Amino acid sequence: MTARVTQFTTPASPLAPAQPELDGNALRQPAPPASGPFVTVKDAALLEGVSEGAVRKRIERGDLARVPTGEVAPNGRRVYAIPLSELPPIAQEAWLHRERAQKRVAEMGDDDARCPVLDTGDPDINAMVEQGRLSDLDEINRRSLAVAELNQTLEHAAYGQRTALYKLIAEGHGVSAATLRRWAKEEAAAGKAGHAPGWNRRKGLGSRAMSEETRAVVLAAYLDERRLTPTQIRARIVIPYCTAHGLPVPHRATVARFLDEATNHVERTAFRRGRRAFEASCAAKVIRDLDTLGVYELLCGDCRKLDVFCLAPDGRVVRPWIALWMDVRTAGIVGWVLAPKINARMVALAFRRALLDLGVPDRVYVDNGKEFCNRALGQSLRRLRINYDDPGSITDTVERWPAVLPMADHDGWLGLFTVLGIERVTALPFHAWSKPVEALFNAFFKPKEQFLPGWCSADAKDKPEVLARQIERGDLLTAEQLAGIVTQWVEEWNTTHVCGDRGQPPAAFYEHFTPRWVPTPELCDVLLERSEKRKVQPHGIKLLGECYKSPELMPHVGEWCTVRFDPFDRRAITVFISSRNVRLAVPRAAKASWQGWGKPNVDNARCRKAQRSALADTQAALAPYRDPALLDPDRAVAMIAERKAGEAALEAEQRGAINAKAVALAADIIEEKRRAIEQAAQPPEGSEPSGGSPMAAILAKSADAWQKRYSTQEEVDHG
Repeated sequence: MTARVTQFTTPASPLAPAQPELDGNALRQPAPPASGPFVTVKDAALLEGVSEGAVRKRIERGDLARVPTGEVAPNGRRVYAIPLSELPPIAQEAWLHRERAQKRVAEMGDDDARCPVLDTGDPDINAMVEQGRLSDLDEINRRSLAVAELNQTLEHAAYGQRTALYKLIAEGHGVSAATLRRWAKEEAAAGKAGHAPGWNRRKGLGSRAMSEETRAVVLAAYLDERRLTPTQIRARIVIPYCTAHGLPVPHRATVARFLDEATNHVERTAFRRGRRAFEASCAAKVIRDLDTLGVYELLCGDCRKLDVFCLAPDGRVVRPWIALWMDVRTAGIVGWVLAPKINARMVALAFRRALLDLGVPDRVYVDNGKEFCNRALGQSLRRLRINYDDPGSITDTVERWPAVLPMADHDGWLGLFTVLGIERVTALPFHAWSKPVEALFNAFFKPKEQFLPGWCSADAKDKPEVLARQIERGDLLTAEQLAGIVTQWVEEWNTTHVCGDRGQPPAAFYEHFTPRWVPTPELCDVLLERSEKRKVQPHGIKLLGECYKSPELMPHVGEWCTVRFDPFDRRAITVFISSRNVRLAVPRAAKASWQGWGKPNVDNARCRKAQRSALADTQAALAPYRDPALLDPDRAVAMIAERKAGEAALEAEQRGAINAKAVALAADIIEEKRRAIEQAAQPPEGSEPSGGSPMAAILAKSADAWQKRYSTQEEVDHG
């Protein structure tokens, strides 16, 4: 540390060339208190190696003289200085060495030797201390000791042993034989000063190697989400900028050292990795008190994709998901399920296990994932969002406790949490650390997954090469085997593991636990049914490859409805038609045969009869209210009826005239036929009369039929 010197007069400086060196006798002679260099109490204590209190006591006893400086300290006291001549000779000599070192450092430039050197050729230790190059001094001593040991050993080495000795001594100092040879050459050429490392020539100077403008440009380019490296910043930004503005171009190591000194972890995380990374690893967080919770009072749920591949029941290679619920107070795993893909039903099935084993909890703590924000759990499809441009807006505009999203009624059906009276607490988006189940995944499941065949790592860059061969050969666990292993893990966690400061494993907490109430399996099955939107078609409702139809459903063809069903029990579904406030239990319909009439045809006939009956009921209900006058305010229908009546009367009149002509014509034809028949019936001249031929009888009968037909038609037309 540099001693601060105060001059009150203008005597010859001890650093001036004309000033003689001080010897011990001269230093012991009392100097005038008003002349010579002066030091502060703090500097005097440093030079003598004692405390400031010891120096003040000597001043109070009168052993040291003091001179007022005319300055006033912040506490209101006057500041005094001590003449250098009042200090012991060793302290005065140390002061002189420091003065020389400060002068040498001030005179040094960038083109000087790598370190300040004394006239003897050795490094100027005091000057290097003033420069702050303590690490360079350590490196010089380390290299000097290695070279000294090498020279001492080589003096007594036999012929042919030098190479082996170089390697042996180099290994003892942690360097290579070539490096040790180079150190020996440097000391032979420049003495111990040659050991000063070139990369450390400006150690401690830091950013002084760059201008203020260059430092600002480097810092702005570095603290950016593009995550440029120091090499990229120097090559693409610093060199063009310095060249254009006539500034010296710093070395790459200088740029890297400046960035390391000028930035901290918080700045690098926030500006280079983004707001989310800052919130996750650097933002201030609180520790919640577990003693405020009761056993099985608050459950925390989450889903995670395992870092293991397995064989699904259909033979596919899948990376399964695990849906898990844990008791926050005990850290016990109370429900879990494995599935090829995650959805709301898998989360609900895992929660079903907890319900049947330990009953209904008071609250649940979940995130904003789609598997938790759904109708099955009684939640709105809206999800909580956060604006990172204004992080405080999420707490200013949204009520988080006890629940962010409202419990809603969907098509006459309440969700799981609503029916069971469970309060829902929502975590803030992208705040995974606030859920204790995340720590459970990272601390317990991940390390165990690495021992299983098919482990793939969470990062694709770290995927092991053997994974491809395992998948190709089928050397993977089946889904059932993996579930058995996870069951063992959960049992181990619940019975033996003590999490944090809870004091005992989770199973010990439940020895005297009494559930609030445990729902029946049938109630859980009904509450956990899936819900989908469907449109009623003429063939019914098609779902999961089946058709569902009933006489009560078919009058609602064309309407949208909500269908609730159990994928594992497809015998019947529940249909909600909100527009009509109707709830129906609809059975599965059998398919009809191409040959013959069977039960499906009978059921379909019943459905059609129900449709006709519904239409007839509607028709009968509306008949009293169908007044023709009300339905024809502009008499449009009446005018059309009158026009058609007139057209019908005209058509009947025209048809009567036409029929009269036809009857007269027919009468003429009949008369002609009758005459022809009579003439044919008369016997020829000279022959005897007979009973008539058969042909004459047929023609007479035909004429009578024609006469009767047209007479009847004439009566009808004139009637």
